[in-house]
Parts: sequence; C-alpha cells; structure tokens
Amino acid sequence: MAQLQSIISSVLRDVLVAQHEANIYSMSLCESYRKDGHTELFPLPAIAIGEMELEIRYGIKAVAAQSIQFEINYPLLRKTVRKLTAQLAKVMLESVINSILSSPLAADKERIKLIEQLSTQAEINRKFSSFLDQKLQDSVIGQFTNLLKDDGGINSKVLRSCVMQTGNEELLYHPELINLFEGAEGQKLRKQTYTDLEKSIGDIIPQLIKEVNFKRKRIFPSVDVTVAADELAKLPEECIQSFRFKVIPRNMPLNLTDVGEDND
Repeated sequence: MAQLQSIISSVLRDVLVAQHEANIYSMSLCESYRKDGHTELFPLPAIAIGEMELEIRYGIKAVAAQSIQFEINYPLLRKTVRKLTAQLAKVMLESVINSILSSPLAADKERIKLIEQLSTQAEINRKFSSFLDQKLQDSVIGQFTNLLKDDGGINSKVLRSCVMQTGNEELLYHPELINLFEGAEGQKLRKQTYTDLEKSIGDIIPQLIKEVNFKRKRIFPSVDVTVAADELAKLPEECIQSFRFKVIPRNMPLNLTDVGEDND
C-alpha cells in the first residue's frame, strides 16, 4: 500500500528526471559531434517535455491516522528577513559612525565630513541606512539556501557573514570613504572599525533571532491506496477513484522573493 501523495510525487519526479536525462544526453552528443569532425555542424538533437494529462485510478484500502508534516513558512521568512536587515543596517551604520568619531582622526573635520553628516543629519542617515538595508537584503537573499538551519531557525554565522561582507563593501571600502582610511592611521582605524562592527553585530544577532523559527506544522488525513490492476479488480467499485491532472513543465526562478505574503 502507498499514499496517493507519494504516487503523484513519484510520477512528477520521474517527469523531471526524464527531462534532465534528455538534457544530459544532448550535451554528451554535442561533445561526440565535436570530436568526430564530420558531424560538428549537425544540428544537436534535443527534446522538451510538453504538456500532458494523466489519469490515475486508485483504490482506497484504508484510512489511517492523520499525518503531520512540517514545512518552511516562506512568506514569514521573507517578512522577517526584511525586518532583520533593516535593524542590522541601522546597527551597522551606528557602529561605524561611533568608531570613527571616537578615534584620533575625528579631529580632522574635513576628513570625517561625510561621517559627521551621517551622524548629525537625520535625512542623510535615513537614506544611507535604507541603502545599506537593500544591499544587505540582496546579500541575504543570495544565501537563502544556507540561511535556514534544519530546525527552522536562522543560521547566525551565515547572517553575520552577510552583514560583515556588506559592511566591508559599502562602508569600510566605500569609494567616498577611501580618503578617510588612507595612510597608516587610516588603515589602523579601518581595522579597529571592523573589529567594533564585528562585536556589535555578534552581540545583536543572537537577540534578534532567538525567538525566530520558520517551520510550521501541517496536518493531513492519511489514506492508504493501491494502483495495482490486480488489487483494484478485487475492490468494490465504490472504493475505486480516478484522479486527473495536467502537467505543464516550465522553468522557474530559484529566488521567489516577492511571491505570496500571507502567513497561513
């Protein structure tokens, strides 16, 4: 006996595997054609699986207890990441500003002009913080597959790495701050600012993610079915059902960052 979802998923998986193997075979033929010399200009044979309609006849053998499945709540994940990056961008900017203004180079007003503007002018600070937020979001989205732990929590090391990378690229090595970090004193300041930023981020991340978990529980009725013809012949007609569905293969983007916002 099997569950209907297992049978359907097996069929769909076989469709994907068939397309994958066809693609791989076409690639191998391309190499063979190239080596042969005489067939190098031949068109490469290829096939794409198109739409198909399938019908599965199955018989209900037994109704089992409800099954519990866990899945990642991606709408909540996207919403939480946006909130996290906004908070971390502010911490990042504040840490860098404080490190520079408390350094000996703070006496050189011309050299720290931009930092003073970020410190004293709220609108400039807000705009640059939003800029950092977007850059950090892009970095985190690029690490989505590594960001989640098996238990549904956030991998703090991956998140911290994204923050430090963004801080390096958009603050410590920002083109408009190159003059600030020039020379021996500037290099020393950049190193100290990085250390301070690393500590600030290391302290705040555990607090921000300690209650965060993206696993949600789904409860489904579990029905044991059979699709074997000899077993279907033994079942009463009222126990036999048909399931029809259409398969439409298509390419899908890997980063669906803005699809669906409900938190069901």
